[in-house]
Amino acid sequence: MQFSRPKTFRFQGRQKKTCNKRACLFGSLLILLVCWIFVASYIVDKNVSLPLDAGSPEASHDAVRASGAKEVTDNIDIDEEKNARIGNSRDVKAHLPPPPPVRPPAPVATLSATGPLLPSTTQPARGNLRALPKVPDGEAGDSNPIEDTRCDGGIIAMTYATFGGKDDRFCRSIESVAQHDVPWRILGWGKDWHGLTQKLEGSLDALRNLPDECTVIFTDAYDVLYADDLPTIKRKYEEMGEPVLFAGECGCWPQITRDKGKGHVCLFDYPKSPTPYKYLNSGQWIAKKPAALQIFSALIEEAHLYADRYKVPISKINDQEMVSDMYMDGRFGIQLDHHNKIFQAMHATHDRPLEECDPWPEMENVDGVWENKVHSTSPSIFHFNGGGKIHHLEMERTMWYKQGANQNRAFLKKDELRRLKLRVGDGKGRLATFEEICPSYF
Repeated sequence: MQFSRPKTFRFQGRQKKTCNKRACLFGSLLILLVCWIFVASYIVDKNVSLPLDAGSPEASHDAVRASGAKEVTDNIDIDEEKNARIGNSRDVKAHLPPPPPVRPPAPVATLSATGPLLPSTTQPARGNLRALPKVPDGEAGDSNPIEDTRCDGGIIAMTYATFGGKDDRFCRSIESVAQHDVPWRILGWGKDWHGLTQKLEGSLDALRNLPDECTVIFTDAYDVLYADDLPTIKRKYEEMGEPVLFAGECGCWPQITRDKGKGHVCLFDYPKSPTPYKYLNSGQWIAKKPAALQIFSALIEEAHLYADRYKVPISKINDQEMVSDMYMDGRFGIQLDHHNKIFQAMHATHDRPLEECDPWPEMENVDGVWENKVHSTSPSIFHFNGGGKIHHLEMERTMWYKQGANQNRAFLKKDELRRLKLRVGDGKGRLATFEEICPSYF
């Protein structure tokens, strides 16, 4: 090979100085490159990382990914099994919302499990909302978390969710509880999802902290809508006179899948029912604290038996099957809401051997309130389980608070909703704004 300027590299006269400068520069760059490669390889080998500022949007976004993506991954098998009974499959990829912007503190209303909807200022409530007391000491902000052991009004509402889900349906659930003055306690928030036993253990810990006289209502998180306040739900529960009440539904899941669809357990082992809502749904229940504590303690103790029976990890057991077996065996006084006075499960069944059962034709909207016209009841909580999810958004769209100030009922507007605070997390929870939980909802 020939160079275009061969004289440049000859070692004579001023050319020699030019060559030395370039050689020194090239050598220095080479040494720096080798040092950088050595440092980079050491960082990778030792797993050394530079931490983000805990308050930065990037750190907040990473926290959402850590809690959210893992839950979806671990629940793929369970979700696919649920979808097998309704003949469809769902996308299980997590669609994470953008990190919430950092905003200066502002006066907010508070929605916590330790009290009703509480304005944090002394200003009177808007419209015809009742005037409520200020936030009790120790609950005014996230910097002073407290052990949540109170049960104001003798009833508490709880759910379990580690992240906001792959769509906005969890946020719609939150709006429904907010519009009905329900102080929803969100257990598990911010944790990595490791399986169903984590939900059972978190619920059991929360139950232990409550007073014995407390009535506990528990629902799923991502596919429910509240339609009543807690005093109304408590009154209905006491009128029914059952110590432990679970939702009744049309579908016999997962038992219908255990004997290749023959349905022996569903047809012959389940107790007789006065309505087609014959089968237990574990996504909605209400009970006094001592009875609920007994049930959850038994679920934890017996979980390994089901794991051994079906040869699955204990994190993959099915709580609905376990509680259904308790019901069929007559344990703990478990009864079902066959007439949908409190709970309305929306999944339908159209295939043999199960009875034809479709809740949708029974629904009627009267002035923004959904009623079961067959049973002449106004359910307090709707659960859009299984195939019932197709009715979720349509029913929510015609709820009274989506229609504006209907029937002289005051509703929370968007700016008021985004500043609401909810009690989230296990044990010593913290207060989180609705906008922090659902940044893309607004």
